[in-house]
This record gives sequence, C-alpha cells and structure tokens, in this order.
Amino acid sequence: MKPAIIYMLEVLVCSGVLLAAYAILLERRVKFRWCRLYLLLTTFTAALIPLLRIPVWPGRVVAAAPAIPPDLPVWTGEVLPDEGGSFAVTPEIFCLGLYLLGAVLIAGVMAWQVFRIHRLRRGAEISRTGDYTLVRTRQEIASFSFLRTIYVWDKTPAGELAAILAHESSHIAHRHSIERILMELMKALLWWNPFAWIAARRLTEAEEFEADNDVLSSGYDRAEYMQTIFRQLFGYSPEIANGLRNSLTKKRFKMMTKQTKSRHGLLRLAGTLPAVIGLLCAFGFTSRAAVIVAPATAPATGTTEEPADIRTAADAMQKQDKTCTATLSVVDKKDKRPIEGALVQAAGTPKGTVTSKDGRAVITVPEGSELKISHIGYEPRTIGVKDENPVVVSLIRNPKAGFTPTDDLPDAPQKQQQEQVTVSVATYKDNAPLAGALVKVSGSQIGAVTNDEGLAALQVPANSALEISHIGCKPHIAQVGDKARQMFMFDMQAETAGKSETEGTTVTTTVTDKPLYIVNGIETKEIGKLDPDRIESMSVLKNKAATALYGEKARNGVIVITLKGADMGPATSESNGKRDDAEQTAANAIAIKNGTPEKEEAFLVTETMPLFPTEDPAAPYGDLGNFRAWVQKNVKYPAEAFEKGIGGRVVLSFVVEKDGSVSDIEKLQAPDASLWEEARRVIASSPKWKPGEQRGQIVRVKYTLPVDFRLTKASDTPAPESGK
Repeated sequence: MKPAIIYMLEVLVCSGVLLAAYAILLERRVKFRWCRLYLLLTTFTAALIPLLRIPVWPGRVVAAAPAIPPDLPVWTGEVLPDEGGSFAVTPEIFCLGLYLLGAVLIAGVMAWQVFRIHRLRRGAEISRTGDYTLVRTRQEIASFSFLRTIYVWDKTPAGELAAILAHESSHIAHRHSIERILMELMKALLWWNPFAWIAARRLTEAEEFEADNDVLSSGYDRAEYMQTIFRQLFGYSPEIANGLRNSLTKKRFKMMTKQTKSRHGLLRLAGTLPAVIGLLCAFGFTSRAAVIVAPATAPATGTTEEPADIRTAADAMQKQDKTCTATLSVVDKKDKRPIEGALVQAAGTPKGTVTSKDGRAVITVPEGSELKISHIGYEPRTIGVKDENPVVVSLIRNPKAGFTPTDDLPDAPQKQQQEQVTVSVATYKDNAPLAGALVKVSGSQIGAVTNDEGLAALQVPANSALEISHIGCKPHIAQVGDKARQMFMFDMQAETAGKSETEGTTVTTTVTDKPLYIVNGIETKEIGKLDPDRIESMSVLKNKAATALYGEKARNGVIVITLKGADMGPATSESNGKRDDAEQTAANAIAIKNGTPEKEEAFLVTETMPLFPTEDPAAPYGDLGNFRAWVQKNVKYPAEAFEKGIGGRVVLSFVVEKDGSVSDIEKLQAPDASLWEEARRVIASSPKWKPGEQRGQIVRVKYTLPVDFRLTKASDTPAPESGK
C-alpha cells in the first residue's frame, strides 16, 4: 500500500514539473508538431520515471562482523488445519478495485463515443475521395473528423463546407485522431493524475491551433473562417474526435489574430532536458549494491578486536532488538492498597495493558522504553524499563480530580449489578476521534479501548460507574443508567463539568451547552436514543469550522454522525421505530408546524443527479448540459432590453422536485427586470425531469444556473446564452 502511494506522489511531481516546462518554454512558442510530441511523450515519461531503478550512485562498503549464533530456546510447531476462513477485503484490494473501476469507466466512455460516431452513418449520405470519407448525417451535429472520416450535418451551408473540409482534412493529414486515442488510453490508466487530464487538454489545443493555421495558410479569409467556427459551437461533438466545436474558441481566435513567433525552437526543446534529468536523479537513479568486505583473519594464538564502528553498530542493533518483560505492582502511596484498572502504556506507542485486581501488570517492551501509569483520581507517573526485575509504582492521589478513586466508591446493589446494559462510548480530542482511550467499569476488570474512530462498545452492569482515561488527558467518570442501550461522548480535553447526551446520566465535558447534532445531513435535537450499532462514522467540528457551515446555532460545536444503511433519519433502539412528538426531528425529513407539512430541504449534490429529457430516442435523458442547450434554444431576447442596449448575466436558482417538475425559481442576480422575467419564463416552462436519488430515495435537488444576454458587435442580432 505504501509503495503505491509513494509511486503516485512521484508521478504527480514528475507530471507537474514536465507540464510546467511545457507552459513556460514550448506552448505556442515552437512548432505545433513538437508540442504534440512533447505532451504525448512526457505524459508517458512521468509514469515511467518513478518505476526506473538505475544504479548510478556509489554503494556502501560494509565490513562484515563474525556471526554469533544466538542462544535461543528450541521451539516446536504444529500445523493447524485450514478452517476455510472467509475472504477479507484488505485496503490494498479495495484500492486496486477502485483503480480498475476508474480505468474501466473511462475506457468505457471512450468506447461509447466510438459507438455513437459509428451510428451517425445510419441513413447518412456517404461519399469517398482519395484523402477522406465524407459522411453527411441527418442528425444536427458540430462538424468533426475521426480517423479518416469527416462528419458534417447535411444542412450545413455550402459556403461554410469548404472551410470545414479544409480544417478537418488538416486533422486527418496530421493523424490527430490517433494521438487523441493514445492520450485517452493514458488518461484511463492515469485517471487519478490531474496533470494527465491537463496534458490531454493541451494536446487538443495544439491540434486545433495547427489545423487553424493550415486553413489560414491556404488562403481562407480570417474573418469568414472565424464566423464559421462560431456557427459550429452547438451540436454533438465527441471528446475523442477532432472538431470545430470546442470551448477553445477564444484561444483559437487569439492565436489567429496574434501570431507568436517560433524562434529558437530547438533551444527551447533543449531547455526541457534539465527538468527530465533532474527528475531522473530524484526518482530514477538509485545506489549500487553494497560491497561487503570480510574482516582480516587474525593469528590463531592471538586475539582479534572488532573495529569500533562495527562493534558500535552491532551493539546498537542488539539493543534495539532486545526486549524485556516488565512486571509492575501499582499501589496507593497513602495506604499501600493495590490499584486495580490502572492504565500501563508504552510511551509513544499504542501498546498497553491494565492492572489486575491485585494491582499487577505484565508488559513486554523494548529495553530502555518508558512506561506511563495513570488512573482516575491519581497523578500519572512515568518510569524507565531497565531490566526484568519487579517494580513497585506508588501513585499519589490528586485532590483536584473532583472525585474519589474507584476503590472508595460505594458498591452498587447486587441486584442492579446483575442487570447488563449495552454502553457505547465515543471519545474525541482536538476535533478528531481519539483512539486508545481506556473505558472501564469502576471496581471491576470489565473494560475496553476505543478504536481508530474513537468508539468502544461493551456490556456493563446497570447503574454502574464508568471511568474513561487516556494518557495526557484529564480523566472522566460517568454514571450508567438502567436503559438497555446508552451512549456517552467525551471531550478528552475537558475542563468544566457539564451534561451527557444520554438522559439521566452525568459525564464530564468541556461545554455547558449542547452542541448541534447533524445525523445523515439533517439537524437533530438529541441523539440519546441512537442505536450505537447503526453508527458508521462520526466527526466533530468546533469554532470557525462549525459556524462557517451551520451558522450561529453551531457556536457550541457540531457533531456530524453518519448512519449505516439507507435510512434518512437516525434510528432508535425501539423495534417499531416510533417516536414521540419531542423526539421526531431528523428521522421524518418533513417538519410539522401548525399542522402544515413543510418542504424537505433540497440537496445540492446527490448520488444520482436529476436527468433532463432529450429528443434523442437512443438517449432519452441527458445531463445539465442538455438543459443548458434547451434554455439556449428557447430563450428570447426581450425587445425592451434590446432597444436600450441592455445585456448581462442573469443568475438564478431552481429546484427539481420529486415528481420532476421545476419549482422555487429564485433570482440571485439580474442586470434588468426584463432579462430576469425572460429567464424565469424559460426555466418555468421546462419539461419534467427524471428526479434525483439519494440512498435509493427520490429527493429534491437544487441547481444554480447563469444565463447570459449579449448583443453581438458583428450584427444587430441579440445572442442570449445559458452559462457554462
């Protein structure tokens, strides 16, 4: 797992450096064919350099010390039968599956584009020449070429067709389609690398610039050719093909009007070599194999003394590998009574243990380690481990702890101790889950340690006391009630007393007011009845991070909880799932006020976004881009604004309801009332969408859309357009 992450980081560095060298030295400064070749080669080279292991640097010279066989006991082994355990999904397997999924998905998109291009031939007029095949399709498309075929709309004006054919013929002559296919394949393999996507974009720019330059060099009028490009901005044009329709229009117009002189092209190419050599030195060159030199043989009658450096290294390795088993007896310094449940932890590691009823603990640690001993109600101590002799550790009571050590607590009634309840504990520190906290039942050996998510669950006697401690943090104590399931949350940096989140229990926390609870994205009043087994993850937000997202109501902090499964609200421990009026908050998704149901909160992003209906039977639904094209087709420039020369951008928001209709159209920005009314009219007349889904449930989704109203200078015709 770690080598893969290191490789990905090295590929990102190589890609970024090589792409920066292209932008500084080559882009539109050398011939376009050199730009194309550089982008293809460097995208591949960036992935290859970290894999190279070229032995260049000199290796170490190691003097071999005579091997001394260790005095180890003889162990016997037993081969156990295979119990046929289930297959476990490791992080490595998960990451490999995620990578393959992304690669297959991008390759599938490319294959789908090739399939759609092939379908354009159905019912089309096909003519062949010596250089290319011309397909005049009945489907309204933006002209493009793929391999040796040019695709145009059969209603393309004859005056524009000559420039289009000249442009696409240039693509075919330079074999741009093959370059695009190779780059798409590298994108599929390196889909996690953003620089690969940027390089693909730069390759498209270089190809389009080259084709435009060829057309203008053949004698076409620049102004007419630019008008032809502008009229080709709408229509189907696959990413894998070369075409006139592209969001590069502004850059292409700039290239046509302001030619950049290509001077010192070879010198600029040579300027990229230091970047490649530097990356090879950083990631591709390694040291040669170490040279092992045998020590000189001493006479049989004499004595041999090892070199000082070898002896020091051997002693250090032996000391590092040597461990010892420490035996501790933890007692109260005042009355010498054994302390049960004291936490004994190796400093700087998660390794630790808990003292037994007689105050003893045994732990194996590297020789020379430090052990930290702590217990609620006592001041912590740190001791060094030098040998395996038993050590007695006396803890001093801390009068500032605010409560009595566990052995001084009154025993709970026997009847209550026999009733077992399920307790879930969550610990956090500095806005993050805290692992390794000890959760222990007072006066017993029942306990658990919180996991990496700061969670621990255990069965404890009803009405017992819980002790929560962690090295370097102030300890906590809580009283368990008699409910079947209970949940506690602790801030391990607590300074003041407060209330727990479970009704009828008392804990120590840092805040005197309750924080804001967000369960599955919905605000919830309390989480006392959450089923701990349903919690998938939990995070804590404080200070500016909380108020920036949730406003002033989050001034006491925010606890964000995600539940397992598709339930949109928090689950309770009751089997019938019913809640009283005071508990009905996030689980209902519709708040009831004065007997009138309110609308649910609209999502901004969902697992399945709404789809806009299209007129294509093969693809009946499209994305937001299809909706923008529909708005562009139906919006009309208001006569009042046109006469006054008013233009600008209208920004509005709307909601796609559960039934697919459009509602809640709101004005966010508008330069003129007439422009806003026209944009609102078009959005309101939208056909019904296919609604969005979140965790298998149909939900409301909110969109924000800009609509531009522009008066073109080339003519008096107004040009409204939806924002991109």
